Amino acid sequence: MNQNQVRVISVEDGYAWVEIPGRVPACGNCENATNCQTGLLDGDGAARRYRVPNPINACVGDTVQLHVADEVFLHASFVSYLLPTILAIGGAALGQFAAADSGAVIGTVAGLALGLLFLRHAEHRGNSAEPMLSIRRHSTS
Repeated sequence: MNQNQVRVISVEDGYAWVEIPGRVPACGNCENATNCQTGLLDGDGAARRYRVPNPINACVGDTVQLHVADEVFLHASFVSYLLPTILAIGGAALGQFAAADSGAVIGTVAGLALGLLFLRHAEHRGNSAEPMLSIRRHSTS
């Protein structure tokens, strides 16, 4: 499970808005966030905010742990990277078989387009599913 220490910035209707400061390590295990290579992936280093369920009744200003289950990362990686790649390669192979090089190009583009449509569908489905993030009280141990 991946976790980061975050600050609650707003509370509303059973949800809390939490803020992750810029340049934090993705795993929460690094002592020095500025040297962590995964911390560079967030682009400009700006703070990020997320709306999460608040079952612990956290208040504005509280420091809590933001948790992301490992399977969320694996599933997101598969859907975002591997599936469109497989569809593009499959489309290229089918196109090559059907109409040589020009068919391969068309098949690749069609496979990528299908992958993007699937990603769009998965995003909408994910927005209405169970939350992928959860918060817990920050432990000082």
